[in-house]
Amino acid sequence: MTHTTSAKLFVATLFLGRGLAQQVSEVALRSDIAYLAAIERQGRASPSAGLDEAANYIGASFARAGLDVITQDVPVRNGTARNVIGVLRGSDPMLRDTYVILSAHYDHVGVQRGQIYPGANDDASGTAGVIESAVAISARSVRPKRSIVFIAFCCEETGLLGSRFYADHPVFPLRDTIAHLNLEQIGRTDAVEGPHVASVSITGAGFSNLAQQMTVALSAAGIETYSHKQGDQLFGASDNLPLAVKGVPAHTLFVAGEYPEYHRPGDTADKLNYPNFAKVTYGIVAAVLALGSNLEEPQWNEGSPAAARFAAAYRELHKRP
Repeated sequence: MTHTTSAKLFVATLFLGRGLAQQVSEVALRSDIAYLAAIERQGRASPSAGLDEAANYIGASFARAGLDVITQDVPVRNGTARNVIGVLRGSDPMLRDTYVILSAHYDHVGVQRGQIYPGANDDASGTAGVIESAVAISARSVRPKRSIVFIAFCCEETGLLGSRFYADHPVFPLRDTIAHLNLEQIGRTDAVEGPHVASVSITGAGFSNLAQQMTVALSAAGIETYSHKQGDQLFGASDNLPLAVKGVPAHTLFVAGEYPEYHRPGDTADKLNYPNFAKVTYGIVAAVLALGSNLEEPQWNEGSPAAARFAAAYRELHKRP
């Protein structure tokens, strides 16, 4: 990305981000987590009644925000689960049929050995971030030029089945999907390697210039990015991967990659840092708005051996008929 493009994106982010702070509500984030991670949801296993209840909650939240709501039935062992999709149509006649995806997975690991695993941070926090980002962006009088697709994926914990299903059966053409930002574990700051406050990490940050564009936008909103020692390995561990394999520039953003009570019954709502959670969500909103109105489409880094597979898929995806 050129210096000029970075500067333009920085200015656009400052402009687009005005007035968003009051729209990313800590109270609303608390309410989302309280519902999604409640003992009544029984850990949101795929499939389960608790997961279905969570899907209904997410769909209703998208609808209240004024989004068009679509669901996908995903075949899983012993039944089906649902991807829940909300769409905010873009404002530009030339760009509204191009798409930016913001996603998170809303499932967790259910009940094991008689204990409920609430999954408040993994990944009710990412799901709440998607919901409240949708609320904040849809409340603006000026919409992004491109359409924004908000997705709550099912079945991440059982092999990325929800995102794999979407990648194989996209609701919106992948060749017109310019970027995919996935959220994981954005509610806690107490990472095992030390606290991360007002900072996030992006998996596979050197694989594409999407990570660079997000870094500029996040910084303008007061959120810095840090390099995680396993950032490249974690690129393949979440719901960004299936779309990346198809060629869509896609990364996962997280605050704490590993934290006490990760995948344990103690991952409860009371342990989230809600003021920081709201601030990070504000940064995510600013990044999505900037991506949604930036004319430059992200590209894979052709010089990165790790990204060569994704760059080749991108070229194939955009090959002229």
